[in-house]
Amino acid sequence: MPVVSFKQLIYIGSAILIVSTAYIYKTYNPLEVGFFPKCPFYTLTGFFCPGCGSQRALHHLLNGNILLAFEKNALFLIALPYVGFGAFLDIKNNYNNKLIQIRKTFYGTLAIWVVFSIIIIFWIVRNLF
Repeated sequence: MPVVSFKQLIYIGSAILIVSTAYIYKTYNPLEVGFFPKCPFYTLTGFFCPGCGSQRALHHLLNGNILLAFEKNALFLIALPYVGFGAFLDIKNNYNNKLIQIRKTFYGTLAIWVVFSIIIIFWIVRNLF
């Protein structure tokens, strides 16, 4: 019987968690079902945080409504490929010089400040309009 490593267990557990979460968000609309968590920042202040609408955006995205997903939280939709590529780079074990340079460019210190600035600007602008 083959032995499963801890790393493989993490991958298997992550895959199960992702598929289960996708099924729940595809099947149930967060606006219509009460068991989804509500944003504490919005509840306390009445202002949208950068993550507000992400659950609804995920629901619409999984059901093929890209425009509705974009309306609910544009930043979430734009960030998905960025986060996905970062996860891919973390999983990939064999780095060559080109991948190392790409990682430094897109996920280095400057990139962190750019992403942070985009989030803050998005947070302010979405509450103005």
